[in-house]
Order: sequence, then structure tokens, then C-alpha cells
Amino acid sequence: MTIAAGTGSNSLGGVDGLDLDHGVSLLAGRMCADVSVVQRYKKHSAQLSCVQSCCASNILPVVHDQTLDLDDQFCFSLYRASRAVTRAYRPLLEGIGLTYPQYLAMLVLWHAEGPVGVNDIGTRLHLDSGTLTPLLRRLEDAGFITRAWSNDDERRRIISLTEGGRSLRHQAAGLPERMLALYPTPPQELAQVKAFLDDLATQLE
Repeated sequence: MTIAAGTGSNSLGGVDGLDLDHGVSLLAGRMCADVSVVQRYKKHSAQLSCVQSCCASNILPVVHDQTLDLDDQFCFSLYRASRAVTRAYRPLLEGIGLTYPQYLAMLVLWHAEGPVGVNDIGTRLHLDSGTLTPLLRRLEDAGFITRAWSNDDERRRIISLTEGGRSLRHQAAGLPERMLALYPTPPQELAQVKAFLDDLATQLE
């Protein structure tokens, strides 16, 4: 059997340097060649032609490098905003002797107006015990809280405000308004942003 080489649609010049018809002719001329090898090459040619047609007609999705641009990442915008808010709080909280994470823990205790379990604080702040325990220890060292074991459950640690911790609430009362003054925005817009962020966190947790 004689198979003539050609340069028709089956030619794959430029694709890995392979000319299909020429390859088929060489295979057919060899003693070990058989029809099945030729058929596999022709099948490959048909599949490649389909892929080339799809690419030419924009059927296949095109991956753009822009999708990995840092400034296009929504998560990076959240990260920047979070760090900016924490940084803006720092000088305000230094005046009352708290860090931002400690301030959040104190907000939980001020709202409860009574003893709160360590696990309950962790759940409220979405913090694990490895992060929360040293935070509470520093608040205790500062004289703002006390830690004790529960009388009802010896495995449960209870956190209570001291007199100093309760009086600290009055010093912190104006902090939210001072923060808002740094970013004057209509209350309705702030409420919408907060609702969106709360919903986002709930869906991802």
C-alpha cells in the first residue's frame, strides 16, 4: 500500500514540529507499520482539527492573567480595610490601655454585664482557645477581669469584670463615634456594608 505525503488539512506543521501526512507516509513505508497506527494518527488529526476550530471560534474559555492581579482580588480589599480599621483604633485604645483584640473581648463582657464562660467569649469572637487564653490573661494582669472555675462545672472557666473593668466602659463609650468621624459616611451606607460583611462571614464560616 502506498500513502502519499501531502500538505492538506491533516498537516500539523507548527504543532510540536510534526507534519502528520509525512509521519503517516514514513510509518506506512516501514516494515513494522500497520493500518491501526495510521488510523490512530488520522483520528488524532481529526481531534486536533476540532480543537483548532473551537479555539478559532472562541468556544473554548480563555484564561486571562488579569484574574490573578492583586488589585483585582476582593479578598485583598477586605484585608486592607481590616488592617486599616485596626490601625486607626490603635491610638484611641492606647489611651485606655487596650489592644484591639482586648477591646473586642471587653465589648462582650460589657454587654453581658455578668460572668461569661471562656468558651462563650471564644464563640462570640470566633477565636480558638490558643488565641483567647493569653488575651484574657493579659486583661487579668491589667486588673480588668478575673478568671475562676465555675462552681457548677469544674471544667468551665468563668470570666468576670472587676471594678476597674466596669469603669473602663465609661472611658470607651466615645470610641465608636470617634472612629466614625475618621470616615464620615451616611449611616444607611454603613448599615448596608455591615450587613453585607456579616452575610459574607456567615456563608464562609
